[in-house]
Amino acid sequence: MAAARVVPLILEWERIAVVFGGGYAMVEYHRWYWTSYGHALANNLRSLREMRGLSQTRLAQLSGLSRNLISNLERNESGAKAADPVLSTVYKLAQILYVPPGVLLPGVDEVIAGPCAATTPHLQGRWPVAEHDTAPFSPLYLARAVTDELPEFAAPEPLGTAEITPPKRSPGERRRKR
Repeated sequence: MAAARVVPLILEWERIAVVFGGGYAMVEYHRWYWTSYGHALANNLRSLREMRGLSQTRLAQLSGLSRNLISNLERNESGAKAADPVLSTVYKLAQILYVPPGVLLPGVDEVIAGPCAATTPHLQGRWPVAEHDTAPFSPLYLARAVTDELPEFAAPEPLGTAEITPPKRSPGERRRKR
């Protein structure tokens, strides 16, 4: 008898079929955890977009994707099911956000053994590595950016130069303090 091989079908509830000489016998159901990974992808995308100072509309313009698609990814929603982007979409977003694609994708350095645990965007010990990795884009770059240029980042304030202004008090508060 020929050796059996397992053929996974990627569905919400994945059916594992064992192939015997061309015939299929259903032997087990295996839970597909995409929904939890989709939520983590949504959180990563939203966090990185906000970190860079981009609106959904501006990210859509720069990436060539629709704002609706970006909104659906950030809500982990596509019709009645979880959003499920194609790999080229992930790469376009990573390129525009100027991050490694693995930073958008949750659990890239782990075996999938259950639902995805919520984490912050990172790539196990490899990202972020430089100060600009988590810096917002400069206002000038946000205004004129085109997809074929390297991003410019907002300059961090040098240590000790941040302006601290005391809170404004109402006229009544100023009189009481005297």
